Amino acid sequence: MELAGTDDAPPARPDDAGWNRPADWAAAPGGADGEAAAPGDGPARHDQGPPRPVNLLLDPLPPEDGGDEDTDAGEAAGTRPAPYAPGDYEFAFPEGFSPDQGLVDGFRALAAREGIAPELAARLVDFQVTASLDAQAELGRRAADELRRDWGRDFGRNVREARGAVRFVDARLPGFAAWANAAAGTSAEFMRFLHWLGGQTREDALLDGPAPARSEEMTTLEFITEAFRRAARGED
Repeated sequence: MELAGTDDAPPARPDDAGWNRPADWAAAPGGADGEAAAPGDGPARHDQGPPRPVNLLLDPLPPEDGGDEDTDAGEAAGTRPAPYAPGDYEFAFPEGFSPDQGLVDGFRALAAREGIAPELAARLVDFQVTASLDAQAELGRRAADELRRDWGRDFGRNVREARGAVRFVDARLPGFAAWANAAAGTSAEFMRFLHWLGGQTREDALLDGPAPARSEEMTTLEFITEAFRRAARGED
């Protein structure tokens, strides 16, 4: 049984009917009369990249729309004079908080360059400082909880020995207490070291034991490094 139309040409494919052709294909050279278009004559060119979206808030207005191309282009490129200077920014820090002055100066320069109002910049700094102090407090709580679990009923005695070690070293190396207080407040491991060091200083074993006595030329780093080495070896 023969189907009707078997001798006719097969139906045209969607491609042949122009379904996949660009809307402006007829306007392209060689596209309207069916002739083959020369390379590069078609409207779709992959080397031009995607079209740039229009943004009426950011794009400069052309002269015919009442815009000044030079001024608008400068504003869009961020070349307007900065409304603030780094000296316009003043920040207040909590008592006992020592910020990194390099970071503070860098933020002042950034805020001025980006046009951040001084009042907003101060609030941003307050937020960052509060977040930093909250994080340090949480680390301190975790360290204390860990040592309470490990030391049990000896927690108070061990803390007093650690504090005695700090006083012992600070009397010989002024400034050690300030450094140790900042480090030990959030570190259970450093508190364990200070507890060990307290036992050594209590018995005068650190300076009079088998380890060489600290000379006047020994630096703070050398002194602490030697103490750590002895702790690692388990020496009394």
